[in-house]
Amino acid sequence: MIKRDKHIKLGYVGGADLSLRLPMIKLLHSAGFDICGLGPSKEKYLFESNNIPYEVYPFKAGIAIFSDISSFLRLYFLFKKHQFTIVHTFHTKPNILGRLAAKLAGVPCIIATITGLGSLFSENSIKNKILRIFYTLGQTISCSASNITIFQNQDDLKFFASNKIASPTKVTLIKGSGVDTEAFSLEKLRHKNLNHVKKDLEYDPTQIRIFLISRLLKCKGIEEYLEASRILKQSYNDLCFYLVGPSDNTMYGFPVEGLEEYKDIVKYMGYRNDIPEILSFADILVHPTYYREGLPRILLEAASLEIPIVTTDVPGCREVVEDGVNGYLVPPKDPNALAEAIEKLILNKNLRQKMGQVGRERVVKEFSLDVVYQETLKVYNDLLQNL
Repeated sequence: MIKRDKHIKLGYVGGADLSLRLPMIKLLHSAGFDICGLGPSKEKYLFESNNIPYEVYPFKAGIAIFSDISSFLRLYFLFKKHQFTIVHTFHTKPNILGRLAAKLAGVPCIIATITGLGSLFSENSIKNKILRIFYTLGQTISCSASNITIFQNQDDLKFFASNKIASPTKVTLIKGSGVDTEAFSLEKLRHKNLNHVKKDLEYDPTQIRIFLISRLLKCKGIEEYLEASRILKQSYNDLCFYLVGPSDNTMYGFPVEGLEEYKDIVKYMGYRNDIPEILSFADILVHPTYYREGLPRILLEAASLEIPIVTTDVPGCREVVEDGVNGYLVPPKDPNALAEAIEKLILNKNLRQKMGQVGRERVVKEFSLDVVYQETLKVYNDLLQNL
């Protein structure tokens, strides 16, 4: 347990979606940590509405040298101001800049969680190959500056260790960020009024509903999903395909205009803030990504809601889905294989139910918020014992 004779100040540093970690942050706060979030300004109100202190630093994704220098200096100042006992960083830029700033500021315990290798390792363009050199250098320096680096899947851990980016003695595995299995529970959602969701879905109980929930990134397999939907619609009339998620205007984004030719096949619902309610109507969750994710949150949320999954045999996804047990794994960038796997589930309702039940059991046992919290707490306490 935490040494109660010490004042444990914990800084949680992240990027544009640090608020997704609020459930974990609140658990740590209740365990006795004096915790503060550090991230972009848009996240501030979410933390303050949960009575968690929050500091803003400038954050800009992509190549932004002057912004990165400003971020580093601001983080250094904030670390000196708060005198954190532990700084825990998430995502690429905060992991590099945050750990180096924490080291310079004299923070005793420095931790990073690698939430996947991202778009740099998803496509082999010349630009990406060049940027990987700088990524590897930055991660090597920042890993040496930290006490421990946490990985969410074995593939990323092995990559860092085999390429000598991180010392094998300073790495550990915690599978994902944890999913609240009570919030993502069919039993709980059955007691909610979901008429507004039914209306938006144009709900028809005779139809089988298939979802892809993702930001519109090419490497999330958007095109493959659209093509698989087209293939299946040619043979089955009782299918409803949905695509849920915000657009993305970066070079990696799938253009919204590209959805136009599929408008009679796939219903695009845009950004939604009611994912548990949306998912409660899903019969099948599809996630045809070839993006180098740590451990996709949407897979855990779907499995927690007893939904069978069709996803790709890539790092992170194969941590959650065991082929033929709680879903199917298919090769990336293969719409025909994707359609075949979806078809197996379309044709067998009992199989869908069985796989969904196994998925829920697996999430509760291995990936729940409580499991990840206990594993995270152990990492903190092990480091604190050496202070």
